[in-house]
Amino acid sequence: MCSSDLETLSHEVESGSSIVLQAAFVSPAGTPMPTLTSATWDSGDGNPVAINFSNPRVLERAVTYTGAVGQPFTATVRAVDTNGKIYTDTMRIKIGPVSRETKVNMAIDKGLWYLHKTMTQLTVDGQPAGRWANESGYSAINNQLAGTAPAVQAFEINNHRPSGDVTRDPYVDDVRRGLRFLMSTAGQLTAENTIQQGAN
Repeated sequence: MCSSDLETLSHEVESGSSIVLQAAFVSPAGTPMPTLTSATWDSGDGNPVAINFSNPRVLERAVTYTGAVGQPFTATVRAVDTNGKIYTDTMRIKIGPVSRETKVNMAIDKGLWYLHKTMTQLTVDGQPAGRWANESGYSAINNQLAGTAPAVQAFEINNHRPSGDVTRDPYVDDVRRGLRFLMSTAGQLTAENTIQQGAN
């Protein structure tokens, strides 16, 4: 289990604003996902709150933080599986100034977690893959390619790379899955994209 924390960065939030505490179980290829019996998020105040654990890939809790600019918080997620094994990880939060930069960072944080939650998991040649679909009128495969390519790019430009450690960064698995889907289906792209663009 791991949070969406990068080793050198904290998640910024403006004082009085809400942020979603985020963690996920990511199973390497061939490793079964554990069945959880409980999960909690402690926002850093020493009071863990039970959360929904029906989807181990999405362990989340919305929390409002208040404090002085620069004040750090460390939230802790804890989960227990059917064998009694306990998993824990932390997510670092820092109060940022009321600024455009902080708002942008909060939006990116929210957007990447949304992409993580909305990925459709599948297998390609027996390997884990994933895809996203946009809301265009394109045919199914074009729609999926048009949704998956920018989703993968969004993760990568924010330093979530396929070469990363999947046990420390859940988005690494999303990127690997998305790239595998793109590589397996790129040859199926039809001329419909060209037709649609030419009509604009």
